[in-house]
Amino acid sequence: MSQLLDLPIEIFQLTMSELVKKHGIPDAWKALGASRAFRDFIKYAVLANPSLNAYLKTPAGRKILREYLADFLFVRSKKLNGFVRSHVPDFIRDVVLAMSQWTANDVEETALRKALCEQFVRRHPDAFRYVTTRISRLVGHYARSFSVTETANLVAAAAATGNLSALKHFARTEKRLLWSQSPAFGYPLDVAVYAGQDAVVKAIVQQAVTNQGRDFAGQSYTEHYSFCEAIRTAIELKDIRKLKYLLSKYTSAFGSATECCVKAWLKTTIEFGGEDVLKLILKVPSRYGPSIMYAAFETACRLAKPDLLHLLFGSQVGQTTLSINHVEDFTYPLLTAVKACATQEDAIFIKELLKLCADPNGPAYLANLDRPLVAAMRDGKTAACLVLLEAGANPHLVACTRWVNRMRKLYPRDTEAGKALREALKICEKPKVARDEDFLVEVVEADEEVEMDGDDEMEL
Repeated sequence: MSQLLDLPIEIFQLTMSELVKKHGIPDAWKALGASRAFRDFIKYAVLANPSLNAYLKTPAGRKILREYLADFLFVRSKKLNGFVRSHVPDFIRDVVLAMSQWTANDVEETALRKALCEQFVRRHPDAFRYVTTRISRLVGHYARSFSVTETANLVAAAAATGNLSALKHFARTEKRLLWSQSPAFGYPLDVAVYAGQDAVVKAIVQQAVTNQGRDFAGQSYTEHYSFCEAIRTAIELKDIRKLKYLLSKYTSAFGSATECCVKAWLKTTIEFGGEDVLKLILKVPSRYGPSIMYAAFETACRLAKPDLLHLLFGSQVGQTTLSINHVEDFTYPLLTAVKACATQEDAIFIKELLKLCADPNGPAYLANLDRPLVAAMRDGKTAACLVLLEAGANPHLVACTRWVNRMRKLYPRDTEAGKALREALKICEKPKVARDEDFLVEVVEADEEVEMDGDDEMEL
C-alpha cells in the first residue's frame, strides 16, 4: 500500500474516490485504520464527494455523517461536490465571503471556515437534520439560521475572525447583538473562545463588566447567558488559562454563580475536564444545594470517572456538601454506583467509594431503599457483589431470611460469588431482634443536673 503514496496526488485522490464508489462509504471508512499515511486521503474521499443518499441509505453511513458532520461541512463549503443539500454549505461559504475584508490570507480564511463549521454543529439545535433536510421544509425561524443577512450570524462570525474592527462593524448599530444568540453559531463570546481569539474574548468580557457596572444596566443585557456558554466551552477545551480568566471576570460582573450555571459547568467538567478543571469549578463562589453535586456524581458514575470522586465528596475543596453515607433524592452514592455497575471494570467505582468510607451496608437511614448488597444480588451484578462482600457487607441485614435462602440458590457453592456469600454468612453477626420486654422501657437519664430557671424552665 505504501507504493500508492509515491503516485501523484491527483492519481492517489482518484484512487481513493474509486475505493468509495466501488465498496461504499462504510467499507471505505474501515480503511482508515490501515495506515496513518492514508487517513487524511480516505477521510477526504469519504466526506468530499459522495451524494447525500450514499450516507443516508445505511445506518453505518448515517453514523459516519453524524459524527463527522463538521468535517463534511468544511470540505463541502469549499467546493460543493455530489448531490447534497446545499443550503448549509452555501451559507457557511457566504458568511466566510462576508468576512473576506477582515481575513488577511487563505490561512485565516480556512481557520474561520473550520471554526464556523464546528461551531454550527456544536451549537445549532439538531444540526444533522438541518443539513440533511430540504430548505423548503425549514420554515419560520429555522430558515433564519441559514441567512447571511441575519446580523446576529455576522456578529458571531466576526468574533471568530479575531478582528475587533469586524466585530465593531457588525455590532455597532445593534450593540445588543453582542450578547444575542446567533441562530447558527451561538453567542459571540462563546464563538471567540472556541476559535481561540483572545483579543476578542478580552474585549467582549470587558464590555460585559462595564455594562454590569452601570447604574442603568437593567434587564436589557443578557451577558450572563453568554458567559455561561463561554465557560462551558473553555471547560470542554480544557483551556485552564482561559477558564481562570473567564471565571474571574464572571465573578466581577455577576457575583456568585447561579445554580443553573454551576450545574451545567459541573456536567461539562465531568464529561470533558479533569481534576484541575473540577477544582476550579468547585471554588467558584455560589450557593447551590447537594442535589447539584449529586447530579455531577451521577454523571461521573455514568461515564466511569472514579478519579474525580475524591473531589466531589471531599470537604477540602470549595463548598462541597455531598455526603457519602446520606440519602439524596431517593438514592445514595453506593446504591447509584451498584446500579451503574455492568462489568468488572465498573466495580472500581464501588471500590473508590468504599475507600472514601462509604458503608458497605448502606446509610444508617435507608429511607425505604435497598441495601447495596441486596440491589447487587437482585440484579445479578456479580462483580459488585464480590466487592461489597469483601468490604464486609452483611447478608443478614435484610428484612427476612427468605432473601438469604433465595440468594443461596441463585449463587451456588461452586461460584465465586456463592463462596463469598457463604463465607460472609458465617462471619457476619446476625442483627438482634427486638423483644417484647424492650418495648417502651423507661428511660433513665445519666446523673447530670440540668439547670433550668426563669423562661428556660419547661412546663409540664
